[in-house]
Amino acid sequence: MNCAVCDRVLATPLLNSSNAQSLTSLCTIRSSNTQTYVCGFCAHAQSPVLDDKDDFYSNQYEILIDSTEEDQIYRYGDDGSTIYRYRHQAEVALDCLELPTNARVLEYGAAKGATLRLMLQQREDIVPFVYDVSDMYRSFWDEFVPVTNSATFSIPHEWVGHLDAVVSFFVFEHIADLARCASEVRSTLRVGGKWHIVVPNPIANTGDLVVVDHTQHFSAASLDTWLRSQGFAVDNLSDQLHQSALVATATKVSETTLDLAPELTQTQQDFDLLQQACAYWSDYFEGSGALQAALTGQKVAIYGASFYGSLAFSVLSDPAPISCFVDRSPFLQGRQRFGRPIVAPGDLPQDIDTIVMGVNPVHAQAILATVAEWINRDLKIVYP
Repeated sequence: MNCAVCDRVLATPLLNSSNAQSLTSLCTIRSSNTQTYVCGFCAHAQSPVLDDKDDFYSNQYEILIDSTEEDQIYRYGDDGSTIYRYRHQAEVALDCLELPTNARVLEYGAAKGATLRLMLQQREDIVPFVYDVSDMYRSFWDEFVPVTNSATFSIPHEWVGHLDAVVSFFVFEHIADLARCASEVRSTLRVGGKWHIVVPNPIANTGDLVVVDHTQHFSAASLDTWLRSQGFAVDNLSDQLHQSALVATATKVSETTLDLAPELTQTQQDFDLLQQACAYWSDYFEGSGALQAALTGQKVAIYGASFYGSLAFSVLSDPAPISCFVDRSPFLQGRQRFGRPIVAPGDLPQDIDTIVMGVNPVHAQAILATVAEWINRDLKIVYP
């Protein structure tokens, strides 16, 4: 495998899971182990591409597709209000892009186009465009995008050099051929046009390294190097604008002689942190037997019905002790995960005596402290 950013050979994975199961971002289990390589030159982490990637994204990757409103909880406000991801993304994008009046804006990898739709609510003058590698979202697009401004599988010739801005939210971690897709984005922009891109930060959200359909894991160093290598001047790159994500805004330039050398201090720092994260996940998979032993004979619920909670379930050799999942998202409550119901914290069955914290380990204790419904419950808490 060669690094998708700098093309250097990636000889040995820093993470090679000991179990024969992996987990997708849709929380589905696959029969393969998890591998992650880290480039020592540009600090880019990378995983093997799915064997069926074209079918997976065209026909299987149904993300938040049940309704226009369905969303993921981003965080809770100081007043206890719920802040959702799409709205936060829209606000950050508008702040960063400083769009001209009547700006032509493409959401590349749009899915149902929810973020662009919310940008339009705040800036009605925006002319929207959407693109994806699946037709399953067209019913959502038809509600707010002219048919001539939507496309699947290939970029229309009429869009070339036509757009003022492109936005991509949690798309490029999935893409195998980074150069080809970045070239597509660049082709649509006029010189001086802006690209606003958001990708997971595997240092702040280390679970990104073990999502089997995330083949690219950008560090700040590798994202900066890659954008410059594709003909963009990086205006701003931040790990603070979106929790556990990297946000970059870059400008299409006409020059092809940008300095492409990585910044050495940032690169070394990112490489060291990625190496530590890979070691953490190696220990996690090796410790699955200890987790199983801690749950045997208990009545167990997993707090978190998304990736981390599903991962904890998937590493168990015998998931029989798991009775349910608990999640605060109203869009998940009432559904099932692996045949177990997903309930609100206040609806935790009385016979549950053990909670597995299936959330980002960096924030697990702080998250638990917010569950006021369990203050008077005598619960054993397990941190995988």
